[in-house]
Amino acid sequence: MRTELPETVNKALSMLHQAGFEAYVVGGCVRDMLMDHSPKDYDLATSAHPQAIQRVFAGFAMTLEGLKHGTVRVILNHEPLEITTFRVDGGYSDGRHPDAVRFTPSLEEDLLRRDFTINAMAYAPETGLIDPFGGRADIAARLIRCVGDPEKRFSEDALRILRGLRFAAVLDFEIHPDTLQAMERLSPKLNLISAERVEAELMKLLTGPAASRSLILGRAALCARMPCLDDAGYEERARALARLPRDADLRLAMLLGGLDEQALSGALTGLKSSRATAGRVQRARAALQKIPVPLENTALRLLIRDVGFAAAADALNLRLAQTGEAAFARALEELQGLRASGACLSLKDMRLDGGALIRSGMAPGPEMGRILNTLLDRVIQGELKNQPEDLLAAALEMARHKIE
Repeated sequence: MRTELPETVNKALSMLHQAGFEAYVVGGCVRDMLMDHSPKDYDLATSAHPQAIQRVFAGFAMTLEGLKHGTVRVILNHEPLEITTFRVDGGYSDGRHPDAVRFTPSLEEDLLRRDFTINAMAYAPETGLIDPFGGRADIAARLIRCVGDPEKRFSEDALRILRGLRFAAVLDFEIHPDTLQAMERLSPKLNLISAERVEAELMKLLTGPAASRSLILGRAALCARMPCLDDAGYEERARALARLPRDADLRLAMLLGGLDEQALSGALTGLKSSRATAGRVQRARAALQKIPVPLENTALRLLIRDVGFAAAADALNLRLAQTGEAAFARALEELQGLRASGACLSLKDMRLDGGALIRSGMAPGPEMGRILNTLLDRVIQGELKNQPEDLLAAALEMARHKIE
């Protein structure tokens, strides 16, 4: 277990201890420390009430947006630290947020309200690890298990269903049978969760090394929130997804692969996907329909001409993951070679443009566009060199035949 804490965290713990309060780092950072990972951030929990926290850190900048839930964000050495009073959550009438909180002097009561055992641990240098619910053993067993009654945990906050699936995918953990059964039973509650929250968890899940297994285990939950996914090809797509790079957008394109164009657009809108993600998924799906079979001679170059390097690469990756055929792996290698070599595969790569044709006396208009595109096709097919003099001579020859 990593026991070293950042200087700012040690300072905050020390200041709270010197003022007579208990204080610990809690949650995901303790899990990461036990797994010898570097925590992205550190959350602190303390027996000090919010007003006392403010007194202890009176000389530092702080923000109080989370005050009603007992959280004070303190800025130490230009770094924000969230410090929260030990608390017990009240009811969750919206299935997402506690209606009210009650402060408690008990660290164990505070840990009891958390989602999974691996996130319900605390640590301080003076006390060492505090683990009342077996989180350390579950990490060793590579297991996601709810703290206490899983139905209660998911009834309080249905987003925990997706969080559990995401942890299983990212950490490559199994899910305890009782926890998984509760996920399935409580899955309709995911409809209480905003699209933005669902999308954020799903995209993190998709990048995990065990994303395929997690998607299959969590099929009931995911399809309760996104019924459009639930078809005969779901598990096949989920398994194929593991053969893709760990790229969330590309894997989302695979997951949504059973949808027609209209349903795909609706699913992306329903997820509130970013414009960049939605555009990439739709371009990849469109390019997938244009992959020529067989991929011989100039077929790959013409595909790149039609859809661009990025969409062609995405489409070939999707097809390779679906079929495993070596032809698509070779095509991806060739595509990278073409990209690296600066091959002429679009009008912007061609060493002749409309301005040069106008200077040669050709009138602008649709006929000029047709000539330029014909020149590009001839370059791609190896009939013409991408040299200004060769291209101009061929263009003038085409224009002359048109006049005749």
